[in-house]
Amino acid sequence: MDNTEYHARPEVSASQLKVLNRSPLHFWDRFINPDRVPFEPTPAMILGTLAHCAILEPAEFDKRYIVVPEGIDRRTKEGKQLWQDLIATGREPIKHEIWQQVSGMAQAAIKHPLYALIRDSIKESPLFWQDKDTDVQCRALPDVLIAPCDAWPNGLVLDLKTTGDISPESFARRVWDGEMLIQAGHYCEAFFYKYRCLPAYGWIAVETDRPHAVKFYAATESQIEYGNAECLRLLRIYKECEQANNWPAYGDDITELELPAWASRIVDGDDNGEVEVTDV
Repeated sequence: MDNTEYHARPEVSASQLKVLNRSPLHFWDRFINPDRVPFEPTPAMILGTLAHCAILEPAEFDKRYIVVPEGIDRRTKEGKQLWQDLIATGREPIKHEIWQQVSGMAQAAIKHPLYALIRDSIKESPLFWQDKDTDVQCRALPDVLIAPCDAWPNGLVLDLKTTGDISPESFARRVWDGEMLIQAGHYCEAFFYKYRCLPAYGWIAVETDRPHAVKFYAATESQIEYGNAECLRLLRIYKECEQANNWPAYGDDITELELPAWASRIVDGDDNGEVEVTDV
């Protein structure tokens, strides 16, 4: 099953739960609306997809992608013909500078002492199950999966993330802001339904810019518990909306606005109007 076929399936995924977490209306408009606008991946998403292939399945990269030679001018007759030749290969053309960036990321990851976890694992193998609490059909596509074994008695699931800064403080913010704990909870639940045990879970973080630092991070037990609880909450919302065929946004009533905690302290005069400034 290729990625296109997988993403076209009707089961609920972790990425869909993240959209639902914004509002059921956003979920409906993105995934159910018959007049929905096709989703266009951002440049960062495209780079991440390329890096996933280069790092997780390096032998597949040259089968799927072809590098556009530098200096090709598609306005000229020669350039147009060269471009047609590239398209005729059946591989997706990528710019030379993007290939250099992805190649640097892949080389850094492959040189990491823990890369053996990736090399010896099951990569991007889809999992399907029915949630026992809501009866919702679910799916997951872990980047890296190690089934229970001597080295990992309860197994291991790893998610590859590419970003500009993977320092502990910055990546921790990205995990929270990117709702990665929802994904962690969803993937661990998928693993449990297949292997009947909860795996260790973590992230392979790779910086997109030179020198392409690489770091492996582990999720804590409390983080996974939070992710599981969030997944269950969102699946219950999904089930309720599906049964009622009603996908609301933020409510139709008038809601008293709550400012962020730091702003509320200023408004309430609790900090004398002082705002903490951090070094950049």
